[in-house]
Amino acid sequence: MEEDFADHLARLCISKFREVGPEHITMHVRGQTVLAGFVQRTASACPEVVALGYGTKFVNNDVVSSELSSIPAPEGLLNSTHTKLFTIVKDSHAEIIARRAFIRYIHSQCWLALKTCANAADGSRDGVDSIFEIQVGKAAKFVLNPGTTFHFFTSTAPCG
Repeated sequence: MEEDFADHLARLCISKFREVGPEHITMHVRGQTVLAGFVQRTASACPEVVALGYGTKFVNNDVVSSELSSIPAPEGLLNSTHTKLFTIVKDSHAEIIARRAFIRYIHSQCWLALKTCANAADGSRDGVDSIFEIQVGKAAKFVLNPGTTFHFFTSTAPCG
């Protein structure tokens, strides 16, 4: 059963990448494209990709060489010894990009929880719920709603 869930997470992340990712990445980069994502699962909704990142495990030198010969640098940007501009990052880590996106998502959910709490105090409601509740005690803290879980997917073993 868990293996089926893992396959489902992979399909969700790959599908989201195909929906929002750059079309040229699989054709242009002949190295290994790595995909990483965070999937949110709640008791009341289908699993949803909330953060996604992609990167290159490696890029073949022939791709870098062909890029150097085909992309001129904008005038005045580089000095006379550097006439070409790179557009491919040789070693970008999908896991790091996905983590940064996930942190942004968590921050947005914290702000949403604060907004929901403020709206509840004045009697208004906008119908959008956060994954967090604010628990008030000695110090207020954000508490993840019961039944909400997060799952990390990566298309290859992380580096380092």
